[in-house]
Amino acid sequence: MAKGFALPVGVDKSGGAATVEDTFDLDKILRLALSPGDDDNPFQQLGLDERIIFNVNDPAARGLARASIEAILRKYADRVEIDPNNPIQFSVVESGRLDVSFKYIDLDTGNVNDFRTTI
Repeated sequence: MAKGFALPVGVDKSGGAATVEDTFDLDKILRLALSPGDDDNPFQQLGLDERIIFNVNDPAARGLARASIEAILRKYADRVEIDPNNPIQFSVVESGRLDVSFKYIDLDTGNVNDFRTTI
């Protein structure tokens, strides 16, 4: 299992650089990759399409969100796979907010992890 520096960078008990197992890093990577993208660079499409935010109760917007999530996860196909028994699910948390949840398989460890975020 790969190790890397903990982010934010910190110090461990012995005074050295704090490290973290790759599994914890993968969750951070997915959270950042699946957050709403707010850049205006047309050649750099980071995160979820912001058009989703304004149409959360619309079935077409949910289809756009599902397609965006699947496209982003394909970038990490060598590390992550959506659990086929628990596909992407949407629920309206409050007016104007959409809860997205799914289970993913960490292909390095074989562990099934929960992912949930609100957009």
